[in-house]
Amino acid sequence: MNTTNERPLQPSSKRHYRFRKATNVFMLSLSGVAAIVATIALFSVLGYLVVKGAGSLNLAVFTEGPVPQGSPGGGLRNGII
Repeated sequence: MNTTNERPLQPSSKRHYRFRKATNVFMLSLSGVAAIVATIALFSVLGYLVVKGAGSLNLAVFTEGPVPQGSPGGGLRNGII
């Protein structure tokens, strides 16, 4: 037995349904564009960090300990161990 009370859509309901459907498509498109823009921004920052920071990476960065503030050099040994 079907307990739902389904009626055929009235003309005004059809217009409302089309409006909701169009709004849904628009908002999904807008959120997709926003996601693409955010992804491009994140990858551009990542690319910038890789390009500018790749020359600074060497074995000494991972094997030397930290130095006092203001002194040149230093490494990440304590953070890794």
